[in-house]
Amino acid sequence: MERSLEPVGTPAPRTRLCLLGSFMVEQEQRPVHLPTRKVELLLAYLVLYPLPHAREQLATLLWGDTPDDLARHSLRTALHALRKHLDSDLLWAEKTTIQLNPRYPLWVDAWEFDQAMAGLTRGAEAPQSILDLYRGDLLTEHYDDWIRSKRERYRDLCLQALLSQAQQLRSQSAYAGAIAYAQKALAVDPTNEQAHQHLMFCHVALDNRHAALQQFQTLKRALHEELALEPSPESIALYQWVQATRTAAHACPAHFTNLPIPLSSFIGRRRELADLKSALAQTRLLTLVGVGGSGKTRLAMESATGLIDAFRDGVWWVELGALADAALVPHVVAKGLGVPEHPSEALTQAVIRFLRDKHLLLAMDNCEHLLAACADLAVTLLRHCRCLTIIATSREPLSIPGERVYLVPPLAAPTPHEARSWRAMDDYDGARLFIERASAADFSFALTPGNAPAVARVCRQLDGLPLALELAAAYVRTLSVHELATRLENRLSLLSEHSHAALPHQKTLRTTIDWSYDLLPEAERLLLRRLSVFVGRFTLEAVERVCAPLPAPMLDLFARLVNRSLVLVDRDGDSAQYRSLAIIRQYAEEKLVASGEEQRVRAAHLEYCIGLAEAAEPHSYRFRTMGLAGTAGGRTRRHTGGVKLGAGTGRHVVRVAIKRDHGRILGGARVLGRRALLAGAGVGSARRSRFRLELSLRSPSLVRAGLLASRHAGLATM
Repeated sequence: MERSLEPVGTPAPRTRLCLLGSFMVEQEQRPVHLPTRKVELLLAYLVLYPLPHAREQLATLLWGDTPDDLARHSLRTALHALRKHLDSDLLWAEKTTIQLNPRYPLWVDAWEFDQAMAGLTRGAEAPQSILDLYRGDLLTEHYDDWIRSKRERYRDLCLQALLSQAQQLRSQSAYAGAIAYAQKALAVDPTNEQAHQHLMFCHVALDNRHAALQQFQTLKRALHEELALEPSPESIALYQWVQATRTAAHACPAHFTNLPIPLSSFIGRRRELADLKSALAQTRLLTLVGVGGSGKTRLAMESATGLIDAFRDGVWWVELGALADAALVPHVVAKGLGVPEHPSEALTQAVIRFLRDKHLLLAMDNCEHLLAACADLAVTLLRHCRCLTIIATSREPLSIPGERVYLVPPLAAPTPHEARSWRAMDDYDGARLFIERASAADFSFALTPGNAPAVARVCRQLDGLPLALELAAAYVRTLSVHELATRLENRLSLLSEHSHAALPHQKTLRTTIDWSYDLLPEAERLLLRRLSVFVGRFTLEAVERVCAPLPAPMLDLFARLVNRSLVLVDRDGDSAQYRSLAIIRQYAEEKLVASGEEQRVRAAHLEYCIGLAEAAEPHSYRFRTMGLAGTAGGRTRRHTGGVKLGAGTGRHVVRVAIKRDHGRILGGARVLGRRALLAGAGVGSARRSRFRLELSLRSPSLVRAGLLASRHAGLATM
């Protein structure tokens, strides 16, 4: 497994270091034997704590039981050994400090394990791939005091991955596999109650009630002998439920469900959770919709977890993201509920019979690619099961009677002004998520007055999308936050963390958007591509003028993009304006360029903007300040969505503006508009003086168009 977050241009690692289990180091795929254990420990310490360390501190840490002079001499000898047996540029050794060279191409299993665990918390990594890295306890043959805390941490992370794998298998009703991983977790920590609870539940699900009861006794004995404690109330409640359960057919406890166990903290969303709780008290079908990466799944999971006690027969989770065949939706739902198949009965009828009298919450995750099948099944189940409630996640509504739709918003991100008070960053869920995940990826990361503006900039650039923020946070191990913010100008290329174990549409930010784009009919793709010319907010009038012609009624296509959360609505009283998230717009812009119609669409956009500028011209004379003003000017700003001048379009504006020239000059707007258009028109510096004079005398329309370009911040120089 290779490091997935190295900067562009970093050479492939030629040195591999294994710290989990026995110490091993290889160079060019050949084992390297370091002369002493102290040399091994020095290298391990510098790798696990990749910061500058005082020479005196290292000498004391590793040779503290010898006189100071001898300890310093031993440190110099160990450094010489590392350079001799490995590389001279492996370390940065200054007069007073020593540290690992951060640019040295080094692969370390502990680093990979940390990154994989960060991926697991985002759902971008499979537990099994993490467990493959864990060969044993950290530096198992060494016993120095400083190793102990690190060793415990990696052991806890391994236990977390084991329990995650057990939970994942249990959620798929693969109870035998879940039992195997829960038993491995107990081999690491015999007192882990969660592992014991997994085993008790799975044994009951497999109709082995005796084994479940025996497992509780094993838990009770382990807690008493190791910790002098009694089982938790949750374990006791599960034991009592097992005692009352006679067969697997009754295995549907309210307090124990197949909900996935989150491995990372849930950040913010207090208002959303309250909204969902209120909505679920008033409706039997609630669909969470939002653009890919907006956090629908995690929000639904958190909401469902908080409602376990509200449903007598439990809360049950069904994952549909990996399913390709719509005909198998009833099979996946039946498997998640533990409903057996009978040759003499249709599976949907078996599910209805199982659910008919149950007070139960069914969560159906990732419905968008199986929309019709999910809608049909939901209607059928709700019609026949009066106590059933369904919560679904999808990139668009199921569109069935009785459905209540909840649009999952992005996380709040601070403005540059708000970031000046860096302690107030905690008030913004987007910033909190980034900071926490960045700290998980790099323990040395912390929010400071110096990096707070860059953190705020990252959050705004990524539109507060949780998936994008978590992917970006993983880069703080490689980049400073300031470097990250600069590189995020090309969001889709940078945020490309990949895992073969993840669902196809969750591997990277690009594949997440690919998933949404591929689900669109061609007519909707066409409109989405053309909408990318609008940099800011825009109106329906602008869409009708700029994006025509279309193969279907514009309003129908546009409404579908709104339903799929690819276009967002901003309401102000009775009026509405529209916008796209920056990530979606960048993706659509790439598709527009690839389609070959970019120049034509941008030309139509510019024609529209110039027309609005001309309509606004009379109002501009009322003001001494530069720019379009008054009612018409405000209308111009609201309608245009920003002008971006690509290659060739600047010259087009020159032609259009001169053709429409009315022989008047727009006062102070002349200078600003002229400068903006000079860049967009591609006029060489040697000709600019003469060209400026011609503009000011001949083409105020060009000036107005340039003013629009600069005002709406979409100008691209050539």
